[in-house]
Amino acid sequence: MYGNEVYILGVIWRIGAGESIMDNAGSGGMYASIDHQLGIVESDAVNYKGEHFNVHPDTGVQIVGHKLPRWNEALSLVHNMATCVSGTTLISWDIAYSDRGWLMIETNDNGDWSIIQSIKKIGKKEILYTYMDKYFQYQRVNKL
Repeated sequence: MYGNEVYILGVIWRIGAGESIMDNAGSGGMYASIDHQLGIVESDAVNYKGEHFNVHPDTGVQIVGHKLPRWNEALSLVHNMATCVSGTTLISWDIAYSDRGWLMIETNDNGDWSIIQSIKKIGKKEILYTYMDKYFQYQRVNKL
């Protein structure tokens, strides 16, 4: 982020599966890539074994193409949080949807960048460096 602009490098949906109460892949869950502009699942879900799922193995619900509810509200929540904290740079935002809407769970300054790269088999280093260059240029120009 620089100025009031928030840039999203990738969005991952963590999905619970099996008897695990956790949603992360290391605890039996799965993860899938989300189109960050539309809030639509754009990849199979993958578990820690590297198995791919087009439908949820427990519920049979289609994963690819699923639209997350009230996605614009999720984007607004992240934008509002990112812009209200001075010095926010590269942050992983963990949010969840509930019967009360989107909720902030936690933020991490050392999120797992391998997930957003491995799920789509696309490296993000060049994109990240471009954002970093813009951020540092903004800092220099504004003497921050």
